[in-house]
Amino acid sequence: QFTVGVYNSKEDADNIISNKINVTVKNTARGRGISVAYGNMTICGKAVVNSNVSGSGALYGIYVTKNLLIKDDAIVTTDAKSTAANAYGIAAKQGEITDNAVVTAKADGGNENANGIQIFDKGEGLVIGGNAVVNAYGGNGTKKVYAVDSGKTVIIKDNAKLYAYGAVNSDTGKKEAMYIVSKNYLYLRDNAQLIADQTSLAADYDPYFEDYQSSDELSVRFKRGSARYGTQLYIPGYDG
Repeated sequence: QFTVGVYNSKEDADNIISNKINVTVKNTARGRGISVAYGNMTICGKAVVNSNVSGSGALYGIYVTKNLLIKDDAIVTTDAKSTAANAYGIAAKQGEITDNAVVTAKADGGNENANGIQIFDKGEGLVIGGNAVVNAYGGNGTKKVYAVDSGKTVIIKDNAKLYAYGAVNSDTGKKEAMYIVSKNYLYLRDNAQLIADQTSLAADYDPYFEDYQSSDELSVRFKRGSARYGTQLYIPGYDG
């Protein structure tokens, strides 16, 4: 059983949040700030949502078993902090963030995964578009500590921005901003921007970006992806 702040368990239900909501769950062994156990969730209509969860077990700021849609100038902030297990700012089967929405998703895990945005391994991917701005932060952990961890393709398009801040994996000593499961893709389209302030952007644990801290050159390798249509890639510390 999970301790939850806002919970819906109706199968195939469409849940809508269009107002201001603040959720705090503290000192729990397993907790979810906002949990939709069987259906979809839409956050829209200039909603302002804050979900903070802390404790010792598996924690989720927002957990949706199916599709999560954030749109219409909504502002969503999640923060999940676990002292001993997995932590996820946002977790869903499929995610879309669009129409000027602003999302900040943070996670900090004690000794396992700590991903800002988690799209399930058998999920349907993540789309960020329509001038949306997403700030995703991975936290301390020994396994996956990504800003974004996606089971399927990630698309950033239509002037959207993703700021991806991974953390140091305590087992490997590496920082990785994003992980996309093997045979899937990262697409940057239509003036989208990806700002990755870490050492690698990974697909199947192989980096997309290599050696970009070099003082005289930047080596960029898209192993399973493409960049086109006026895409901008910005990596702090690189002047070129």
